[in-house]
Amino acid sequence: MQRRKTIYLAIGLILFVFLYIWVEWKKSKIPQMTSTSVYGQSSLGVQLFYRLAEELDSDQVVVHRKSLWQGEIPPNAILFLLSPKKDLSSRYIEILSTFVERGGRLVLSFENNSSWLNIQPLLKKLQGPSKMTEDKQFKNAKLSIKSPKKNLSWLQTKENYAFYSRYWIEGEGCSKGSFSCYVRQWSHKKGEVTLMAGLPLFSNALLERKDNRQFAFRLIAEDAPLWFDEYHHFYSDHTFGQLLLKPSFGLPLLGMMICVWLFFILGHNRFSEAQTQQKKQPATASFHRLNENILEKRLEASGHYQNVLRLHQSFLEKIFPYAKNEIAALETHVAYGNHQQFLKRAQALIQLHRDLIARKKSLSK
Repeated sequence: MQRRKTIYLAIGLILFVFLYIWVEWKKSKIPQMTSTSVYGQSSLGVQLFYRLAEELDSDQVVVHRKSLWQGEIPPNAILFLLSPKKDLSSRYIEILSTFVERGGRLVLSFENNSSWLNIQPLLKKLQGPSKMTEDKQFKNAKLSIKSPKKNLSWLQTKENYAFYSRYWIEGEGCSKGSFSCYVRQWSHKKGEVTLMAGLPLFSNALLERKDNRQFAFRLIAEDAPLWFDEYHHFYSDHTFGQLLLKPSFGLPLLGMMICVWLFFILGHNRFSEAQTQQKKQPATASFHRLNENILEKRLEASGHYQNVLRLHQSFLEKIFPYAKNEIAALETHVAYGNHQQFLKRAQALIQLHRDLIARKKSLSK
């Protein structure tokens, strides 16, 4: 019964671990599938643009899942911070503003009120737009086609670009849903900042629309590293659940759990104590004493009372043939399941065994 409980406990523990991993994995997928991430396969994600950039120039593409450090980004890089899910720390804002001031180029986007609030402190630091407003004419699945009035970095006046945004960037040039309501680009000291409202022009949903692909090609053609910030999309350092899914971490841990499970199942049984006692016997112990100890443990462990008593009786008859009649006279019949009767008869057999050993020792002197 105890062994069965141990098995059930071990199985329950393993099932609990796998259930925990599955829940953590599902929880991590919720924000990731609804974010403007290079891993996002939905319309919000930019996975198609990321794969295109990797195919054309894989050495220039960097996906950064950790928090940045000062001076870590190459000064000529283009850094993408797209609709961040996390708010930006003051240290992170300082790093990005320093990067732009030294000549770096930063591409920002927001697709809802939450991501707008997350980038607001950074926009203030970079002297960018401070307000946005909701497009009252916005309709689901309806694109806005706009062209810039003047050439901008990666954007040309002769091309039409498809936008999808519920919000407009208020300020200079924004009037009745003009191009400037969706894209704002400005210089900040030696660097440059591009801000896009709604889905980025190179998102999965918009990449193939109008001339958006040309915008994407120009970004990739830049002789500069493309850095994607994934830290603020909850793709940060590995969580415990993600580590478990890695074979180099999960398989050894699973192996250790199986070993512990097997130890509890096979390492603890009814005869282990008897085997331990046998090993502890001194080398000078008599043969009869060793057998007596083992038989005592078997008597305690076995449920086949009558068979055990008869086995002990026949064993005594073989090693003490001169006392065969005396041994045979002992009663070995036990009613089924009568534990008390078994103990009483077993004690009589063990006592006779001891007496016979004592007699043999006295005769040998």
